[in-house]
Amino acid sequence: MPSQLRKIDENIWVVEDSFVILGVKGSVRMTIVRFGDGQLFIHSPTMIDDQLSDQIEALGAVARIVAPNLFHHLFFMACAKRFPNAQCWAPKGLAEKLKGELPDHQLLDDGNPVVSSGELEQIALKGHGIRETVFFHSPSKTLITADMIYHYQGDQYPSETLFFRLVAKFGELSLPFYHKFAAGDKSVFLAGIERAKAWPFERIIMSHGAIYEGIAAREKFAQAWVGLLR
Repeated sequence: MPSQLRKIDENIWVVEDSFVILGVKGSVRMTIVRFGDGQLFIHSPTMIDDQLSDQIEALGAVARIVAPNLFHHLFFMACAKRFPNAQCWAPKGLAEKLKGELPDHQLLDDGNPVVSSGELEQIALKGHGIRETVFFHSPSKTLITADMIYHYQGDQYPSETLFFRLVAKFGELSLPFYHKFAAGDKSVFLAGIERAKAWPFERIIMSHGAIYEGIAAREKFAQAWVGLLR
């Protein structure tokens, strides 16, 4: 069955999908934001067939496609080909990782904003091996991240459930333990996390696990980082 758009708030949608790597099936989420000018931003694209493409184009024109870190790129090239007029954005190092098999793109960096209207803010989390950039959609008070935090609730695929029981606190908004080893420059990385914690978000959309909503979202996010990298 083709994936479907699900509206989360005004001008923000998600698509729930899956992927298979080395025979292991996992869930993944794409986020789509529509700006005031009607243009669309696609974060961490999933597989997009003709039916889903029609649904997306009914929302507006796809103008920006983002691979948010060095691991969320599986469907990036296909998405860029489907929406050839969109600007593509990727972290430094992804072109080298994929041996140049990337569309023309701009590098994700705080000094090179994906959107300059103020509707979407971004922080490049430097000092961490996956080189993720996180985003804050201010109109909906939503933090958008790929792999910085998870919220697994037991409705995932069996192999995925087993994996995340091993790497994070299953059933809670929590961090995978490997952040401790992936943060090569902890002081630089934590400075970025501190900036992200200051955003007034009330929802967290991550690429894996249940979306977390509520006025405690920011507090829970902050608590999750306490002690992990100290």
